[in-house]
Amino acid sequence: MPYWKESINPISGQRLREELKQKGYSHSQFADMVNLDPKVIGFYCQGRRRITEKRAEQFAGILGVRAEYLLGLDDFRTPDREWLRNAAGLETKKEAFFEHCLSFWGYEIIGNESIYSEDNNGDPQITGMIYKIKTPTEKEISVTAESVEQIENEILDFALFKIQSLR
Repeated sequence: MPYWKESINPISGQRLREELKQKGYSHSQFADMVNLDPKVIGFYCQGRRRITEKRAEQFAGILGVRAEYLLGLDDFRTPDREWLRNAAGLETKKEAFFEHCLSFWGYEIIGNESIYSEDNNGDPQITGMIYKIKTPTEKEISVTAESVEQIENEILDFALFKIQSLR
């Protein structure tokens, strides 16, 4: 099998086609930008030719998306994943997912409390958060909000990785 047909991911062709359409580029216009024959761009868009990582990086730079997204390796379109945090309700869903995972393993968030320190004027200000968690053995532990967020992100990254491996 020729190298350019190895491991063709139809998602990458579909995503390239969608991005070209969204940006208003014809195959010919985009081909000129990347010094390729328009037929090759057509082959990529039709899923008849594999987009290499090097080409994906080049295309992504022009189209303003992530190479991993173009290649179909993940679903994070924009270079900045921070938009996920700002999506309406996602933070609440992430917390609910985290609590669900904890309860699955026998843990329970039983409360939280703010951490205070004094500012330059001697006034108290919130500088952090501690979560109180009950373990399966009924022991109560305290975990910082930063640790909870790190665990949430690791659980979500793992879940996304497993879901993507099912494709």
